Amino acid sequence: MKLITILENLQGVKKYHQLTWNELVNELAKVGVRSLGKGRFGQVFHKSGWNYVIKVFENDSAYLEYVDFCINNPNPHYPKFIKKPLNMHQFHVRTHHAEKMMQIVKIELFEKLQDNWYAINIAKLYNLYCGKIESIEFRKNNEYNISEYTNIEDVYKDFQQYQIKGLMEAIDMIRHNLPEYQLDLHSENLMQRSDGTVVLSDPIYDSTSPGGMLNANMDFQNRKIGW
Repeated sequence: MKLITILENLQGVKKYHQLTWNELVNELAKVGVRSLGKGRFGQVFHKSGWNYVIKVFENDSAYLEYVDFCINNPNPHYPKFIKKPLNMHQFHVRTHHAEKMMQIVKIELFEKLQDNWYAINIAKLYNLYCGKIESIEFRKNNEYNISEYTNIEDVYKDFQQYQIKGLMEAIDMIRHNLPEYQLDLHSENLMQRSDGTVVLSDPIYDSTSPGGMLNANMDFQNRKIGW
């Protein structure tokens, strides 16, 4: 049973309206739909046998814009969204300032990023790519000596084992098409497919947004997964 169907069923049963978000998550776990992690704006769920995940979130304008952008601009380094987000009225116990609606979106299933090299270097690589910094330093092939690079093309040449060029172009497309948002390039917002392709799962944020909160007790520091 799909998560959205489960939530719709819960929405119609009064006893569930007295539950907090954490308690609802426990109800979902009873039918095999388990949380993969939570962040500032929402939570991601998966069930054994699904080749996708479901993200439930609220009040994340940057992510909604990113979903539309990815649907309209397919790229190997962008996630594939099965459908556009669906609005659903929140029915669980929540704080008085919480949003009335929550968003539900279906996304292809990813794996965790295996090579932390991307997380460590992607932001400074992009800064060199777009001319914000003049040079960066790397150890080439784990050698002791550090090499300095002033040209992104030289980085492409010496680090061909990484997907740098494609990622730089994909990030630049985001920056130019969604300029009102800030780039957020770190380990929690990078994932990969089973074939090793690195994906920009959630690379932007709205610096003016206070953040959504499906769960009044959500620990904003405990960001286990970058969805």
